Amino acid sequence: MLPTPDGGGSSTGEKKGMDTAKVKDINSQLTKEKTNLQAAKTEADAAAKKLQSNWKGPDADRFQNQWAKKSAKIDACINDLNAMTKQLDADITEQDTGSA
Repeated sequence: MLPTPDGGGSSTGEKKGMDTAKVKDINSQLTKEKTNLQAAKTEADAAAKKLQSNWKGPDADRFQNQWAKKSAKIDACINDLNAMTKQLDADITEQDTGSA
């Protein structure tokens, strides 16, 4: 086993740790894409609302019901991604503090 920065060993020979500069860049990209997803979802919600006022009947009702469910799932993904990027920020800070 090779030693790792935390004093442990790795049976695969890989070191543990974080390149905080690179991880910060990746986290910034994830945050940007979360914002893009949020904007796209807002636009899709607006389109579905326009559709609702221009299409009536059982097929339209089915579509709106499906969209409501999918829209909620997209919101959940956005919330999860937000939580993940916040946790990654905390992990970066912890790594920087521990390495100082």
